[in-house]
This record gives sequence, structure tokens and C-alpha cells, in this order.
Amino acid sequence: MSSWEDGSVADVMRVQPPIDEELQEQWTRTGPDAELTSVEAVLPPDHPWQVIVSMADLVRTGPLASRLEGAVTLALQAVPGVTRVAREDTEVWLAWGAPAGGELVRAVAVVVDALAVPARTQLARERRSTPEALRPVDRKALAWAGVLTLVGIGLLVAGLSSSDGGTIALGAVTVLFFGGGGLALILLGRRPPRAVRRHLAGQ
Repeated sequence: MSSWEDGSVADVMRVQPPIDEELQEQWTRTGPDAELTSVEAVLPPDHPWQVIVSMADLVRTGPLASRLEGAVTLALQAVPGVTRVAREDTEVWLAWGAPAGGELVRAVAVVVDALAVPARTQLARERRSTPEALRPVDRKALAWAGVLTLVGIGLLVAGLSSSDGGTIALGAVTVLFFGGGGLALILLGRRPPRAVRRHLAGQ
């Protein structure tokens, strides 16, 4: 369930919070480059607004990181109703007072849009300069590869036991494909997914 709101940033919307999360409000901003420019604001009970900025999780070093932190803080302070702003975590800012959630998201969206080009340039440069062997393994993908490899081994054993050529072939292909994929993840590595946001302050 969502309701689109008019404003300078057209892709800001209020969404229905997940049932299992005790949130009074949740606003989000996505777009074609959501990994870099998405912004979200959530209001937990008895806590200030939490504003989650995806760019802050990706851009962590250099002058751009400091520029982003300062610009996000100033943008939030300028939103009507905000009385105090503090950075809580890598990608989370807290905003006290009684601001509108959509206005918090819009204010930060303007900042990340303005910094999107230099951020992409910095990230591309960092990825080119980081040796593949030093990049962390995508553990979720590796776990799935392991599970499917075990399934393939089971098929292979069952096929050998029953002399079923089709099952043997399916098991062998599964083991080679997913087992090889898991090995590739270990050897080559991948960038890990964006850190999971924290919805409740203090957790």
C-alpha cells in the first residue's frame, strides 16, 4: 500500500510499514539508481525519526564522505519542525521534533542527487583499485550455492544407486554449476549487499 505525494522530488512516497515492525510512519524514496540514491525515513514509537541514506553506506572515505555527512545534516536541520539532528550510524541520521516524514526524505534526496555523479566516480575508482582477492565474499550467495551443491550430490548418488542416467546427469550438472559457482565466489569475491538498516534506535 502506498500513496504518492506531490513535491519537488516526485518519487517520494509514504508506505505501509511491515506488520512485524512497530513503526508509526514510513516514507521512502527510490529511483533508477536506488542502491546509491535511495532515502528512507521511519518513525518508531517513542523515538525520533530515523533517516536512512544508502549513499552513506557506500561512500565512507575521503572528502566526499565528509561532504555528504555535512550536507545531509544541514538539509535535515532545515526541515520545518526539526529541533535537533545527529548521526546515529553509518547510514542513519536521527531527527528530533515534529517534522513531516516526506519532507525529511525530500530534503536528503536533493543532497544525494547532487552528489550522485562524484559518488559514482569515487566508487568506480575504488572498485578498480581494490584487488579482487581482498573483496569480501557474498555469504548469502555462497550459502545458496552450498545448499544447491548438496542437492546435486544427492541427485548424483540417487542416480548412481538406481543406474538412472537422467538423474546422474542432472546431479552432475547441478554439482558442477553450483559447486563451481561457490568456488568462484570464494576466489573472486563480490561486494557485499548494503548493510541492513536499523529501524529502532539503540539496537
